Amino acid sequence: MEAIVFFIIPLVIFIFFKILIWTDVDTIEVDKLKFKPGIGYYNNGDIENCINYFDAIIIQNPKSCVAFYYRGLAHKQLNNVHSALFNFEKASHLSQELPDIYYQIALLYYEIEEYEKALIKLNFLSRLYRNSHVEIYELRSKVHTKLNNPILAIVDKQKVENILKII
Repeated sequence: MEAIVFFIIPLVIFIFFKILIWTDVDTIEVDKLKFKPGIGYYNNGDIENCINYFDAIIIQNPKSCVAFYYRGLAHKQLNNVHSALFNFEKASHLSQELPDIYYQIALLYYEIEEYEKALIKLNFLSRLYRNSHVEIYELRSKVHTKLNNPILAIVDKQKVENILKII
């Protein structure tokens, strides 16, 4: 009996302190704060410095979804479609917590006429944001049209209209 008491009391104390100090850290937000200078370059239109900044950051932080995402955005601004796709795909494999990555990938696949790949990303987003985010359904309607799926294109156009009625 004494052994159980000596085991349970420390366990309860450990659990109490674990709960007390437990913090759920959002790595996306932490990275956005850490990489504020590079994000600033992007927001100010200084695309070359943005790319150089995130090139250096990725060497130091090769698992940062945010770094690959912003480097992808910068490459997209320069119309470096394949470099942008590489960075967005890498970011999407590192984290699913930045859904805009998938939309950016879908846009680029649509641009280079790889409609099936665009559709995969858009289907993921439509499940994530069920019946919201007009831009997802507008692009998916265009993709369905390109893939000769007129009925599915109409369904997505109707979803857009329904979302706009709610807003």
